[in-house]
Amino acid sequence: MDIRKAAVLGAGTMGAGIAAHLSNAGIPTLLLDIAPRELTPDEEKKGLTLPGYKSGVTSLAFSSDEKFLASGGKDGIVRIFVTGEATGATIPKNGETVLALTFSREGRKLTTAYGDGPKSAKVLLSEIITAKDGDTLLAATVDAVHVWRKQGKSMEVVGTFSRSTEPITALALSHDSRFALSCGGDNLIRLWDVSTLKQVRVFAAAQHVIRSLAFSSDGSHAVSGDDGSEVRLWKIEP
Repeated sequence: MDIRKAAVLGAGTMGAGIAAHLSNAGIPTLLLDIAPRELTPDEEKKGLTLPGYKSGVTSLAFSSDEKFLASGGKDGIVRIFVTGEATGATIPKNGETVLALTFSREGRKLTTAYGDGPKSAKVLLSEIITAKDGDTLLAATVDAVHVWRKQGKSMEVVGTFSRSTEPITALALSHDSRFALSCGGDNLIRLWDVSTLKQVRVFAAAQHVIRSLAFSSDGSHAVSGDDGSEVRLWKIEP
């Protein structure tokens, strides 16, 4: 029998032991458990908190490479978890129940359906990027890019940047995580300093909607691809 991957439900004594044996055998293993809905009296006395959904989880989705897990609830909150991290990054509340979540094949885009039912559903496309070392995470929503950084074992939100009045259509993070590029419906490419969350430069507008952005490995150049089938090379001079 060829076992390539395994998942264990329940992280108690038995489940954790089984997961440990599988991992020791060289089998990639995912250990899942149900988060408690409330704290014990002893935990409350210690001042601990329990972040998460209080009105029920309605949808879950893994990216194809299992790097991300997205969850949605009745409260309209979507959380993006980096596999193996203790807590997730939260996409701002949309106000309606999360009906469905799905990742694109390459794991870079997350589609979320909100609403009170299938007939009233609204669809939101978010683009998700993590730094090579996993310490920085960017997620683009309708008109803003949200930034999280790793603090200890959790991802903490540090701020938001975007000046586009139209939905974000493309996002890229430099290999050293110093700079980010974003583009919205105005077709302007904006260069951002990730540490200060400030705009550094704006590149000329393209004639067509830009769908993809990428940095060169040394960060000196970037490329963009648009609906007009054009690929443009840009020189980055922050």
